[in-house]
Amino acid sequence: MKTAKAPRRRNAIRRANADARPGDNRDKLLKVGTRLFAERGIANVSVEQLLNGADISRATFYGFFENKSELAAAILVPVFESGADELSKLSRLPPRTAADRLIDMYLSLWQEHREALLLTVDFDSASFAYIKRRHDA
Repeated sequence: MKTAKAPRRRNAIRRANADARPGDNRDKLLKVGTRLFAERGIANVSVEQLLNGADISRATFYGFFENKSELAAAILVPVFESGADELSKLSRLPPRTAADRLIDMYLSLWQEHREALLLTVDFDSASFAYIKRRHDA
């Protein structure tokens, strides 16, 4: 006859450490996701590869993101928002000045977010839906 296992005791120290660093885990996921998605394409990266690359658990991943498409959107949306803010500033300038600064803006975005921008050519309809949802909100 099998005996019931006692519930697993929570490790208070491990839990406190995890609670103290949620931003670290999210940042690791964003960095690893950006790199892997840019290298292989979104469709060719599994959640398991993201977990291994960021050295986090599946539960931690799903605590932050619904799926890898939502992670991809979280990588791109800040870049798009930054670009939109800069375009808004340029719209108040004289046309010739705005045109010159537009080139500088694109170069700056490329230098700061190259890997994230490489994802734009690989977005499928599922991933795009997450960006649209955040944009519409």
